[in-house]
Amino acid sequence: MRAFVGFAAIFGPVLVAVGLAYMTGPDSAPVIVLAGFTLTVAAGIGAWGRTRERAAALERLALIRTAGVELRNEGLARVTSDAESKSWIARYDTWREGARVAVEKVAKHEALGFVTIGHYEDEDWRAVINGHPQYADMEHLRKLAFLTSDCRRLDEIRRRNS
Repeated sequence: MRAFVGFAAIFGPVLVAVGLAYMTGPDSAPVIVLAGFTLTVAAGIGAWGRTRERAAALERLALIRTAGVELRNEGLARVTSDAESKSWIARYDTWREGARVAVEKVAKHEALGFVTIGHYEDEDWRAVINGHPQYADMEHLRKLAFLTSDCRRLDEIRRRNS
């Protein structure tokens, strides 16, 4: 679809111009003008539909990020035992997969980067430690740092693609 929209956006106006130039000459000029207008309209409709899809994907990305921030805050403040930590880690893994899918709908190359980066910055680790988590299992703290980093990356991706 994207290739057609690009083709139509470029050649539609060209056909209109060529048709108008030949309007005084060949009998096919009205057909060329009509084809040019048709392609131009098709390009506009295609671009409009893509813009709506992109806006919806960016909105979904923002909602996923908000859910991630809430999950991180829950992991800092409410998790106090091994059982709660395991449950929270399972929810984090589910959230991360949903975030990957949401990023992929915005831009596939961004999703590849989101998945393969798989690290956290020192600032994310310090944010977790300085947040005074209620539970201090290393795996739990590591996932909290990943989640903090993932939320930051989602915001960066949303800004780059807005």
